[in-house]
Amino acid sequence: MIQQLTGGPELVRRYLSGPGNYFSEIEHALVTVALDARRLGHPGAVPGALLAEAVAGYLPATARVTVASDWFEEAVGALSRQVGGALSALVPERIEAGLGAPDAYRPADYLDQSVRPTRTHLAPPEQFWLAAADHARSAEALRALGSAAYLRRRYQHAARLYRRAAELGSSAARQALVLLLAEVADRAGAVSAAGTDPSAWYALGSACEEDGDRDGAYRAFAQSAHRGDMWAWVALARLREQDGDRAGAEQAAEEGARAGTAQAWLSLARQRERLGEEEPARSAYQRAVTAGEASAWLGLGKSSERAGDHAEAQTAYHQAAAGGVTSAWTYLVHLHSATQDEENAVLAAEQAAAVGRAEAWTVLGRLREQRGDLVGAAEAFGAAAAVGESNALSHLARLREGADDHEGAEQAAREAARVGDGEAWGVLARLRTQAGTDAEAAAAEAARLGHTDAWTMLARHRETAGDATGADRAAEEAATSGDPHAWAALARIRERAGDQAGAARAAARAEETGGLGAWTALGRVREERGDIETAEQAYEAAARAGDPEAWVGLGRVHEAAGRWSSAETAYRTGVNAGDTDAWEGLLRVLGRRHRTANPGRFGLDAEGRFAEGL
Repeated sequence: MIQQLTGGPELVRRYLSGPGNYFSEIEHALVTVALDARRLGHPGAVPGALLAEAVAGYLPATARVTVASDWFEEAVGALSRQVGGALSALVPERIEAGLGAPDAYRPADYLDQSVRPTRTHLAPPEQFWLAAADHARSAEALRALGSAAYLRRRYQHAARLYRRAAELGSSAARQALVLLLAEVADRAGAVSAAGTDPSAWYALGSACEEDGDRDGAYRAFAQSAHRGDMWAWVALARLREQDGDRAGAEQAAEEGARAGTAQAWLSLARQRERLGEEEPARSAYQRAVTAGEASAWLGLGKSSERAGDHAEAQTAYHQAAAGGVTSAWTYLVHLHSATQDEENAVLAAEQAAAVGRAEAWTVLGRLREQRGDLVGAAEAFGAAAAVGESNALSHLARLREGADDHEGAEQAAREAARVGDGEAWGVLARLRTQAGTDAEAAAAEAARLGHTDAWTMLARHRETAGDATGADRAAEEAATSGDPHAWAALARIRERAGDQAGAARAAARAEETGGLGAWTALGRVREERGDIETAEQAYEAAARAGDPEAWVGLGRVHEAAGRWSSAETAYRTGVNAGDTDAWEGLLRVLGRRHRTANPGRFGLDAEGRFAEGL
């Protein structure tokens, strides 16, 4: 409201009118740099030095001519100026310590959000990435922009941004750099980039394993393990076990235990358990227990249950509980219920609640419900709610609704809402919709508590039942409550039912309420049934609305029709928007055109052209 009153729409209109109207060419380009930086993940205000260096990439050669040394200060001053209380295009900030002149700028929020759909398919020029690597001030900003460059297949820039973030201490960026270098088959570069970071070595091990390079995976995981990543011992033991080297697997697990983790033994036990190797699994669980992993008692308990030795299973679960594994009480609830020992099942649920595991009562309630003991189930759900398990009230509401106790169901739902869980109202809305009774009041209450999908569910159900007017009303309520997906769902349902006009109206309404994916979903439905012409129309509408996924659909329909140049353009646009599926399509089209047998080594150069390697 405030931004509307202070000129947000007018600011957007002026920006979209282009350079040379309300903004000079340099001013318009500076705003665009700031908008791109924010759109691509830069947190907070964008450093002035980044704007000043990147702007040249957004300007034609004639506009880069200036004799004024203070061109930047003059331009950002004009862009930051508020006239008559209206919004300024840029908001100046200072991120250096102390007082002084502004050194960073962020675009007006209203402008930023309003123009994103119009630029979502555009990748910035090379100068933007170079300036970002030189002037982004935090590891967080560098890593986010590196990820944006990677998604758009600007590998050189992604590597540079990741490397700078790693130099500032970001382990996540170092891992991303290692994975990128491994992806382009620069194994030596990946090894060098991993340095002394155990997490980066683990990432390299995972990449080697995925590529089928077992020796490389062993070496990388070993480096990670010896540098302090405890999970690398798990990976080493798992690989040895998979390769049939049981002695090597157990040696790795034992080394991990000496280094302070019993997880490798636990992993081996579960691996063997999945293969039905009962005794080797029990042996590994026992070794994990010996190494101090109390949760391994759960594995021993389940093994005893499978063998029919409930007394031994009970002992194992009690050992786990004594070791601080509070979920063991829930296992005991299952065990006692299976043997119809209700007294001990209740006792286990009480002990679980006493140590903060109130869900054990919910488990008991479900088990009783499965046996047909609805009265006992309601008692258990009530006990769960009494000790703080709020979602138990949803189960209680469902049980009471199923017993036609509508007043009791609403009482449980109101109690759930009181403790902050609105799911029970959504449950009631679904049950009443299925029963053909009035569900609107429950859906409205669910939406008020944040569960807007209740309206969406109601819209779907009414559409399927042939009540188009009721479906529209529910979809409108969903959109008003903040969930435009109901309109998108109606569009798909109507399309599949052959009502193309109704589908188009619903998709347009979805777009108006913020659901960009509706047109793309319609395109997929039409494409699946072979209606390529109308699918193309839907994808084009989605692209105009700013849905980046639409370009992949357009690429597919062009490719299917043999329009290779149009397919390449669509896929390339999708790549520029950061859609990874578009990359596969572009490789396919360009691989066909370039007759390459190994398209995986190709990437895009700084200007978005097809180029080999980094």
